[in-house]
Amino acid sequence: MSLYSDNCDISKISKIVYEYLDERPYLIEEQIFDIELPISKMRKLKKLNEYTKDSEPFNRLKSVINRGMFNKKLMPIGRKNKKDKTAICLHFTAGATNGADSTTCKTPSDIVDAKRHAVNYWVYRDGTIVEYMEPEYWAHHSSADTENPKIIAIEIVNYGPIYLEGSDLKWVDSKGEIYTYCELDAAIKGPDKAFIDLADNDYDKLGRYPNSEYRGYRYYAAFTTKQTQSVAKLLKALCKEYDIPYRFLPYHMRFDRYREGSMNNVSLSATSY
Repeated sequence: MSLYSDNCDISKISKIVYEYLDERPYLIEEQIFDIELPISKMRKLKKLNEYTKDSEPFNRLKSVINRGMFNKKLMPIGRKNKKDKTAICLHFTAGATNGADSTTCKTPSDIVDAKRHAVNYWVYRDGTIVEYMEPEYWAHHSSADTENPKIIAIEIVNYGPIYLEGSDLKWVDSKGEIYTYCELDAAIKGPDKAFIDLADNDYDKLGRYPNSEYRGYRYYAAFTTKQTQSVAKLLKALCKEYDIPYRFLPYHMRFDRYREGSMNNVSLSATSY
């Protein structure tokens, strides 16, 4: 019996991500800044006219653009100067690998600004970084509406909240379908941490969650080691390139939802909403 389901098996993650990227050849391998990762672990979406006409990437991208996805011209609401970028926001997807298809890359021809939901980077579970929009561009990605133009947004692929049923931890997708995320006892013995148990950690140092739950859940999927390494390298590169202080929000603010005015007295840096 395997330690994890196919959605969580560390040994299968690279294969899952490779197959996802292989079906999207328009996500071109390209160096991103000076991040020290293999070129195969860095990808970039370009505008259609930047691909060789009638090449496979060109034809595949043209096809999905016609279906209302991956049109880079329609993703952003606007663009800011480098000096105006003051923070980095870390999101997790609460979903599977192909989430970019229905969020960041959903670009019907009649899209309006209120529906432009996109981030600059996705970091996949094998550590692959994909740049969907250059950091100067922005779209809706958080409840910090007035701050979004100043923020570089990163999505980290992660299944998010999971729940215990019998001896298995379960995950529910956006359509309500239920999957086995991992076997509780076996996962503890795995080569990479599969989940976080809020009843057995020091995340809640301030004691605000007496039931060992966050937003109603005790268990959360863990980030992979390769993901956290890639995120760290991406943060350092972005902070250096955009002169953003490399520090996180004060501990007491890290797990709260954004509220208008709550950032007024905080020097923005790498953060989360």
